Amino acid sequence: MRLESEFDRENEAAWIVAAELLGIPKRLDDRSKRVGPMECDFEILLPDGSRLILEVTSSTVKERAEQAKAIGSGAWVCPGIERNWSIQLDGAGRRKTGAGVKKFKSHSPAHLVQLEKECPLGGGDLLNFHFSLDISEAAREAIVALRELGVRHGSLLDKPPYGPAYAAIGWVYDGVPNDPSLKQVVEEAVLANQGKLKKHSDCEKHLFVWIDQTDYRNWADLLTFQISNEPLEFSTAVDRVWTGPWSPGISFDGSLHSLISSRGNEPWIRHMRPSVADYYQRNKGHSSVTLKHLTEGRFPFGNAQPRIGLS
Repeated sequence: MRLESEFDRENEAAWIVAAELLGIPKRLDDRSKRVGPMECDFEILLPDGSRLILEVTSSTVKERAEQAKAIGSGAWVCPGIERNWSIQLDGAGRRKTGAGVKKFKSHSPAHLVQLEKECPLGGGDLLNFHFSLDISEAAREAIVALRELGVRHGSLLDKPPYGPAYAAIGWVYDGVPNDPSLKQVVEEAVLANQGKLKKHSDCEKHLFVWIDQTDYRNWADLLTFQISNEPLEFSTAVDRVWTGPWSPGISFDGSLHSLISSRGNEPWIRHMRPSVADYYQRNKGHSSVTLKHLTEGRFPFGNAQPRIGLS
């Protein structure tokens, strides 16, 4: 799971809304110079001379993000083992920490080595289908110890053709049935951000909510367009909510898979996904809001022309 910086997400959301409304984003909340209360993230300058205020947030589940960060790339060179392993840890969730990755890496090598000595290659999930194997009591104790460390599944693989053996670490997501729906996530985001937004009474106030992979349920629903038509209910402090799944690499010109919006008390409206990097290249001369994570070294629009109609 790739976790881009919060700044990258905010800037891309600003250009998404700008591209939809043919505007230009300007950052209001400069964290490097922040003094006093927090300001909203952006204002979007519109072609008719008006503006709107935009706040950007994410539905990130903190516990899952922290576990993903601890796992890193997932390929861990485990001391002592000679064969590769596939390991699935107990996944974190809202108000659930899941298996401790640091503790697993510290305490598991001896147990994996013990199992490697006795278990046959291709034996499948050793933690769940070991009862038919002819293994020692020490090996069975190793399985118990790995379970106590939060290992849900573990399979022994081939020896690497070269280099050290490694354990490929992932996690198991149980599809927690009481994870909040998209409607709940968005309405909670409105409540959390309405204090900053309602200070701007002279223009429209918009909120963009990124749905990332730590919010599995809603991220998957948006990818497959499984979206409820139940109207949103949020305060007049916010005029419009935008949301979409954060999907790095989905396209050469953006991290957005799909885009929907609502003005509250109405069903979601689906939008065509805007070509964000193209719009950015054509208008970046009017804005200091950058999209370096999309454009540096990988975007070929050298001859893009500035958009006509905004000075």
